Amino acid sequence: MKLKNDDQREFSILPTAYKLLVDCEQMADYAMDSGKELPQWLGKSLVEISSSVDDVKKEILDLQSLEEPDEQKETKVKMKLNEKLKSRTGDLSRIYNRLAEIVAPATPLSIKFTKPSVGFFKKGKKTIPIIRTMWLLSLFFLIALIVSRLDVLPTDIAVPVSLFFASGLGAFFFSLYTANKYVVSRTFDPKYVTFYYNRIIIGILSGYILANIIDVKALLNISENVFTQFSPYVIAILGGFSADAVIKVLNRIVAMLVTMVEGNAKELVKAKEDELRTKFSADLLHLKLNYSKELLPIITEHEGTADEETVQKLKELMNKWISGE
Repeated sequence: MKLKNDDQREFSILPTAYKLLVDCEQMADYAMDSGKELPQWLGKSLVEISSSVDDVKKEILDLQSLEEPDEQKETKVKMKLNEKLKSRTGDLSRIYNRLAEIVAPATPLSIKFTKPSVGFFKKGKKTIPIIRTMWLLSLFFLIALIVSRLDVLPTDIAVPVSLFFASGLGAFFFSLYTANKYVVSRTFDPKYVTFYYNRIIIGILSGYILANIIDVKALLNISENVFTQFSPYVIAILGGFSADAVIKVLNRIVAMLVTMVEGNAKELVKAKEDELRTKFSADLLHLKLNYSKELLPIITEHEGTADEETVQKLKELMNKWISGE
């Protein structure tokens, strides 16, 4: 007898040995359904251990079906499980380790989470809820996109709304495509559920940005003939499908803006340097001329009395100083 608790209240904390048994049964079922070979000793030991707690499993199912927990009965069930399984914990550990090798890369959690069931959309079924949610939402976005293109809304409202739904369609398509291989291989890990929801939101935003805000043709220098083959709705779907492409486009825009800012800053600095250099040269020349005016009368005054060669050298030095040689 196997424990089926998909539609029932979670039982309070069970003994580790019993959790090992449940995981072993799930892995063994998956291995047999997949046609994997199981060692003879493993199957025999697992059947013996599972049969020894069949009566307790029925009690667990009964307790899980209760609307309110019965702590007294649950305590008795735990004591029974401990009594029956305490001597088989070592065997369960060996069985678990061997089965984990056989079913890898699948794990007990991924096998349980991706277990197929009849009546997938029936109330209470918890099989791969994120996949079911993505199915329904992707169909909603598809229908909404079709409706928004039927001239039901004014053009100025219909276009951005349609681009929004097209972006969502691309995002859901990518997420479903990514999750599909993990569901098929039974390796879908529920701890990554947040990643899928996050990726859908990013896809919707990126698709809308790419189709409605950024002029891709002008930015990427795409020829008119090539670009006109893609409508804004196709661009939105592509943006929703590949958020990485939008990230690269945004990074390119940022790089262009940074280059423009850096270029303008360099030009301003150079202009200021040239202005200061010109002002300094003018001030220096003015200073030299003032000193020359004071020095020239002195030299002229001593031309008749001083050594002619000395006077000539003083004039040459003054001329060189003024000219900056």
